Amino acid sequence: MRAVESYLAAFFHSTKPLVIPVYQRNYTWKKENCKLLFDDILNICNITDKKHFIGSIVYVDDPEAYIIIDGQQRITTISILLLALRNAIINGDIAVDDDSLVDQINNGFLINQYVRDKAHRMKLKPFRDDCTAYDALFGDVDSFVPDSIITANYNYFYGEILAHKIDAENFFEAIQNRLEFVEVKLFPTHGDNAQLVFETINSTGVSLNETDKIRNYVLMNLKAKVQEDYYNNYWLPTERYTNIYLEDFMRDYLTMKLKSIPNKNDVYRVFKEFVQQNFLNNIEPLLEELKHYASIFKSIKEGKIGSQKLNQIMADLEQLELTTTYPFLLAMLEYYQKGNIDEREVEKVLSTLEIFLFRRIMSGYYNTGLNKIFANLHNRILKLQYAEYTYSDVFIYLLQHGISYWDFPNDTQFLRSFEEREVYKMRSNYRLYLFYKLEEALNRETVGTKKKIEDGVLTIEHIMPQTLTDDWRAELGPDFTDEDFTKWVHNIGNLTLTAYNSEYSNRKFSEKRDGIPSIPDMKGFKDSCVALNKFVSEQEHWKMEQMEKRCAMIAEEACKIWPYPTTTFTPLIIEEEAIPIDADYKFKGRYIKSYTFNGTTIQVDSWADAFTRIVKTLYEMDSSILYHLAHDPSEVYYLLEPAKSTNPIAEGIYLLVGCDTNNKLRQIHRLLAMYKLESDDISVTLYPTKNVES
Repeated sequence: MRAVESYLAAFFHSTKPLVIPVYQRNYTWKKENCKLLFDDILNICNITDKKHFIGSIVYVDDPEAYIIIDGQQRITTISILLLALRNAIINGDIAVDDDSLVDQINNGFLINQYVRDKAHRMKLKPFRDDCTAYDALFGDVDSFVPDSIITANYNYFYGEILAHKIDAENFFEAIQNRLEFVEVKLFPTHGDNAQLVFETINSTGVSLNETDKIRNYVLMNLKAKVQEDYYNNYWLPTERYTNIYLEDFMRDYLTMKLKSIPNKNDVYRVFKEFVQQNFLNNIEPLLEELKHYASIFKSIKEGKIGSQKLNQIMADLEQLELTTTYPFLLAMLEYYQKGNIDEREVEKVLSTLEIFLFRRIMSGYYNTGLNKIFANLHNRILKLQYAEYTYSDVFIYLLQHGISYWDFPNDTQFLRSFEEREVYKMRSNYRLYLFYKLEEALNRETVGTKKKIEDGVLTIEHIMPQTLTDDWRAELGPDFTDEDFTKWVHNIGNLTLTAYNSEYSNRKFSEKRDGIPSIPDMKGFKDSCVALNKFVSEQEHWKMEQMEKRCAMIAEEACKIWPYPTTTFTPLIIEEEAIPIDADYKFKGRYIKSYTFNGTTIQVDSWADAFTRIVKTLYEMDSSILYHLAHDPSEVYYLLEPAKSTNPIAEGIYLLVGCDTNNKLRQIHRLLAMYKLESDDISVTLYPTKNVES
C-alpha cells in the first residue's frame, strides 16, 4: 500500500480509465451533498492559494484500469460538475477568455484522447444504469436519462454555474490544483487485501447492508474482467431472481446450509466464515450455487414450481406468509429437482404444510417462531427415513410428533377453534384465504373468488350486524345476552360473503334474505350464487341456534378441506431435541442438559448454571448493560454485593439464581431484548424424563 498527498489533476491525468467496479453500490449523492461541494469550491476560488481537503481515494492499480475501492461518490460528482462546466461553455451560457479551456477539461478529466473509439473514450466508467446516464451527458439534452440521480445532480450544477456567473478559468483551476486528497494505491500482488481495506474505510461511513458486504466480499479481490463476468453471469441473476428479498434470501440460504439461523445483523460475518470453510480457493462454485437457489427462491415467491396443482398450493401457502419455511422449501425443492422425490411427494408435503400452518393460525398459534423447526427439517427427514417409508411420511411424523414444543392441532382442537375464534378480527390475508377456500370447496363451479375478494367485489358481511337495531333485538329474542352477542358477532357462523355489504347495512334479517322490491339492484341471500349463503337463505329466523349450527357445519367442512394427515412411520433412532427458549413449551419441572447460544453448545448442571453462563456471555459482549442494572436500586436479580442464592458474574456484579425456571427464562428474554438479540438465539436440550435423584 502507498499513501501520498495528491491533487485531482495528477490523478485524472492517467491514461488508464477510472473504473467503478461491479460490486460497488450505485451513485447516491443527493442535492445537499452537491451543494456542500460546490460551495467549498467557490470558497477556495475567492481566497488565493486556499486549498480544500476532500478525503481519500483508494484504488487498485490494475494493468488496464484504476479500480476505485473508495471515493467513487466524490470522483463521480466532480466529473459531473466538470461536465456541467464544460457544457455551459460549449453552449455559450458562460464566457471564457481561454479558448482552450474546453480541451483542458476534456483531456485532463473527462476524455481519454488516445482512445480512438468514441463510445469508449470517457475516463470515468460508472457501472450499470449509472454508466448510461453519465455517458448521455456528453450528448444532446434530448438523450439525457431524466430519472437518474446523475442527471439530477448535473442539472443542479449547471443551474448553480449560471446563477453564480462563475469565472470558469478560476473555478477550473481550483478543482484541478487546490482540491487535495490522500491517494491510496493498493498492490494485491504484494499482499494488499482490498476487501479488508474497504471494510475498514466503510466502518464509519454510510452503513452497507449485509448483502452489499457479501457482494463486495465475493467480487472485490478478483481481476476486473473476472469481476465483470462473475457479476453478469451469477450475481446479477441472483439479484434479479430475489428482487427486493435478496437479504432475506441470503439468510435463508445460510440457514439451509448451516442448519442454524444467523442473526439478521450478522449475516455477512456468518457468510464470510461459511465461504472460508467451503469455497476459499474458488468462489465461482459458490456463485453458481447462489444463482441456482435464487431461482428456486423466485419460483416459491411467484408460486411457479411445477404443475398447476403445485403452483396453486404454493400460491395458497404464500397467502399464509410461509417465509419461516423457506430454508426447508429451498432444500426440499432442490432435492425434488435432482429427481430424488417425485411430484406427488412434493404435492403431499406442500399440502401437509398448508394444513399445518392454517390449523395453527385458526387455533390462535403464532407461526413466526417456526423458523427453528424448518432450519434443519430437510436434513432430519433424510436422517430418519428408511426403506419402506417415503419422504412425506417422515415429514408428517415430524410435524405431528417430532417437535414437542409446537402443536399441530388435531380435529378436536381444530373444530373447537371455529367456535372460539373471532374470524373477523383475524389478519386480512388469513380471512381472505379462509373465505375463498371455503367458498370454492362448497361450490366447485365458483370462479375467481379470491380475486373478487381482493378487488372488493365480494366483502365480508355480518349477518347479525355489528350494531343491533330494535328489529334485530326482536329477531334474536329476549334470551340473547350481551355475552352471546360478543361471542357470535365476529364468529364464522355469523359471517358470509356478499356483493351487497353497504346495501344490507343493519337491515333486518328478512330483508337481507329476500331482498327489497323497491331496491331491485340489491339481491337477497335467496338469490345469491355464493355457496356460503345457501344455509342462510333457507332460515326463517337468524338466532343463536342458526349461528351455532352454521358454525358447526363450516367447521366440519373445514376438516375435509384441511384434513389431519396420517402416517404409520416410527423412527428407528431417538433424536435429541433442541427447544428454543421462546417456544410455547412448559420448561418448569424439566431438567436441562445443555443450551446453544451463538452456535456454541454448552453442557450444564442445572438451570441456575445455564442462567449464570448465559448472563456471563452477555456481560462479555457488553458489560455496561449489566453494570447499569446492578446499580439500579430497584433491581432484584442484579446486585452489587453477594447475597443468598447469588452467583458472581464479574467483580461487583452478582446474579440472583434462587428463582424458579420460568423467572430465569423471563430474565434471559429481558436481557436478550436489551442486547438487541433475537429471543430464539438460545435453545436448550432437556433430559428425556425428570430424574429425581439427580
